[in-house]
Amino acid sequence: MNNTKDRIKILLSELKMNQKEFSAFTGVDSAIICRILKGEHEISVPALRKISDTTKISPTWLLGYGSDDEIERM
Repeated sequence: MNNTKDRIKILLSELKMNQKEFSAFTGVDSAIICRILKGEHEISVPALRKISDTTKISPTWLLGYGSDDEIERM
């Protein structure tokens, strides 16, 4: 099972965005995105909601639940 940082990396690849572009797209501070991807910071509820709402990806999938093989869309 992938964790949140792995799922966000998958999402970045799917969206063909770098961290800076993803930050601007979702409204989540780039420093927070960077710390999440490094495993230094757990995702907060507000950040999870922003990412989920803008990408239309299930928050439970972003948290690491469900299939690793397929992104769960809302």
